[in-house]
Amino acid sequence: MGRQWVCSKEGSRSKKWTNKDDMICTPRKETRENCHATFAVKYCLKQNTYIVTKFVKEHSYRLANSCEVPFLRSHRCVTESDIAQSIFMRKASIKTSRTYDYMVDQAGGYMKVRFTSKDLYNMMDFKHRQVVLDGDAQAAISYMNAKAIADSDFF
Repeated sequence: MGRQWVCSKEGSRSKKWTNKDDMICTPRKETRENCHATFAVKYCLKQNTYIVTKFVKEHSYRLANSCEVPFLRSHRCVTESDIAQSIFMRKASIKTSRTYDYMVDQAGGYMKVRFTSKDLYNMMDFKHRQVVLDGDAQAAISYMNAKAIADSDFF
């Protein structure tokens, strides 16, 4: 009947995860900021509509500036055309780092490229794994078919 959305930095980490004596490695960076930004709605049967019941728009931390927004994870994306260009440049023996530099020059700067070099590396690795996976499956099927034919000829 209702729904509530909160900021991703709502709440705080439990102290039991930060004050342990037997910790081997350092704890992860703190991501919670005790932010109270909230948006809540409820469904009203009488009016047959949703009604906003709670709205707090102030965040307890500094939000990203306009120059930092393109580097937020939610705003980064490697398009199919970028992937295709990178694959063709890779086939021409051009390294991924050089491909990214070329894309930055082509776009007119880092701020105009919609992704980071790490995003491009990750996507290239993903595409390479897809090709290998498809090739491995086909190789396994061919091997099984050849094995079945060889076994039927033997008996």
